[in-house]
Amino acid sequence: MPRTAGEADINGATLFYEISGEGDPLVSIHAGIADHRMWEAQVDDFSAHYRTIRHDMRGFGRSPMVDGP
Repeated sequence: MPRTAGEADINGATLFYEISGEGDPLVSIHAGIADHRMWEAQVDDFSAHYRTIRHDMRGFGRSPMVDGP
């Protein structure tokens, strides 16, 4: 399944994301000690039925920390 990756600037933070599949959206949020790769084993199965959206929260994976709160 093809994957599209990019970065979104949201309220002063840059967040990494990856999208694959088509259909209703399924947003996968990683645990506090992981990043978007936490869902790697499931993403192909999910993407066969849904538009799967994975992202890295601020300071995790490919999303940098921001200055301040």
